[in-house]
Amino acid sequence: MDRAPGRVILVLAAAAGVWAGWLDLLQPGFREPLLLIAAAGFVAGFARPAGAVPAALLLGAGVPLMHLAHLVLGVPSADDTAFPWTFFALVPALISALAGVGVRQSMLRNFERAS
Repeated sequence: MDRAPGRVILVLAAAAGVWAGWLDLLQPGFREPLLLIAAAGFVAGFARPAGAVPAALLLGAGVPLMHLAHLVLGVPSADDTAFPWTFFALVPALISALAGVGVRQSMLRNFERAS
């Protein structure tokens, strides 16, 4: 079995996580980063169910990683969120990735029944 598609999903999830963290630093709200995390997590879980949890962990870790960079490097931030709270980004990442897995399995079951 070729493992390249799984690696691509993991790299894209990590990139989306860093992007979500960067968005979280740039603006005071959390809607846009949350939407990005939820959409990317759903797509990762739908595309590669076997790698849904690792992809979600990489995706959700981008927000704390960027906030850690903010603290260490002194990068300016629009929001003053306490660093430990940023780990809650893992929750929507895991929920959306597992939702993607569930939707994929449900669709496959319905296609098998219809055939």
